[in-house]
Amino acid sequence: MSHMASGKTSPQILIQENAELREAIKRMNARLDEPFVTVNTVTGDLGIN
Repeated sequence: MSHMASGKTSPQILIQENAELREAIKRMNARLDEPFVTVNTVTGDLGIN
């Protein structure tokens, strides 16, 4: 059961969870700002004919 579902979430747990969420979002935003390489199939079984 999550802390929120139990109704017994302490302020310290919320602060820690918020900090972890902010850090995860910060890392995801940094990764999304980087270029990335894709491989595209335009013909074949899964491609566009």
